[in-house]
Amino acid sequence: MLLGGISFDSNIAVNSVMTVNAVKLTVVLQKSLLYPRCHHSCEVLNETSLLISGGFSDPMNPGTSIVTDEIYNMETGESQEVSSSLGRYDHTLIRLQDSIFALGGQVASGSPVSTVEKFESSSSSWSRHPEDLLSTA
Repeated sequence: MLLGGISFDSNIAVNSVMTVNAVKLTVVLQKSLLYPRCHHSCEVLNETSLLISGGFSDPMNPGTSIVTDEIYNMETGESQEVSSSLGRYDHTLIRLQDSIFALGGQVASGSPVSTVEKFESSSSSWSRHPEDLLSTA
């Protein structure tokens, strides 16, 4: 799936969702995300849902347009806002067993982040992991 990004012909963030079948060489447009976003991250939450985190909606003003996290249902194409957003862009989400962690990135001020956050799927919220990254680079 391709989720959001920047349009080909302009410098505008989009909220489009496309399913790509590399074997059949097909692309199918799905229902859109709640918000246009670029420089975001995503990870599989469960069999039917994706966690889409952060990014910004205005490439010219990233710090003032950080987007709320959302959970996208791949079967219905519906999205719901996450109760506590991460508030980062240019970060990475990584799944380790049943847990999703957010690493690195930047906050609205443009400052790099060294904290690690863990997504709590039962409450759809983020909590700080006790260990930080060794570097903000």
